[in-house]
Amino acid sequence: MPAAFWPAPIICSRNSYKDFVCRSLAENVRPWFLNREGRDTLVKRRQVENNYFRKKSETYYGDESMLGKEEENELIRYLGSVADGYDLIFIADYGHGLMTPGIIDFVSGQSRKPKIAVNVQVNSANKGFHLITRYPFADFVSLTQFEAKIAFCDKESGPCDLAKKLMEEIGASAVAITLGRKGSITSDRISCHSTPGFSKQVVDTVGAGDAFFSLAALSYVSGFDIEFTGFVGNLAGALSTTYIGNKSSITKNMFLSFAQTLLS
Repeated sequence: MPAAFWPAPIICSRNSYKDFVCRSLAENVRPWFLNREGRDTLVKRRQVENNYFRKKSETYYGDESMLGKEEENELIRYLGSVADGYDLIFIADYGHGLMTPGIIDFVSGQSRKPKIAVNVQVNSANKGFHLITRYPFADFVSLTQFEAKIAFCDKESGPCDLAKKLMEEIGASAVAITLGRKGSITSDRISCHSTPGFSKQVVDTVGAGDAFFSLAALSYVSGFDIEFTGFVGNLAGALSTTYIGNKSSITKNMFLSFAQTLLS
């Protein structure tokens, strides 16, 4: 079942970092870049403690403006040319200007063949302005509990109730809400399941939510039940906390070895 990460990254003409990006990708990843003339590629720098790599602060450098109309049309043309070749579209929306209303409408079209899995990240630069409710439709949604709460200005509801609200709001078939060290809940229109966290020694939490999102979405869309979906997602998230940042990728052997150790 082929899957693609949509959309492709933005590469700007000034300080593009394109060579660095290409060197960092796995061999089986085929990138497509949207080039923006006269702009700087966004760079995030983290200030961390030397001993435990805990993030103290983060600064952004570069351009976060929305795509212009010509850039938006270029991306839509590309996506339209490849859409039918895939079963699942991952939308990892970090709120840095790529996902315009026009592109969201295009990838969320319910008549399209691929399933849609969406993760919308709230960070210090977009808090209060970047919500999952921007999406009119998604088959699978993965958020942190804070991201789900802020979407509805709801401080009181528990994660299962928030998941139900999300399914009603955007027509999702399933919702996953991650709870940090407490694990996650995964919910469909029938039931809501809680899965504990599996992390023992956390080195760095950066990328854990993305790992959870990727494997959980694949599991659900592949036909596994919602409880197993949460288990797979938590395994991936726990593995991701064992190394710094995104310097490694979770392999099949890593995943199966960790699962065997956990279940033995």
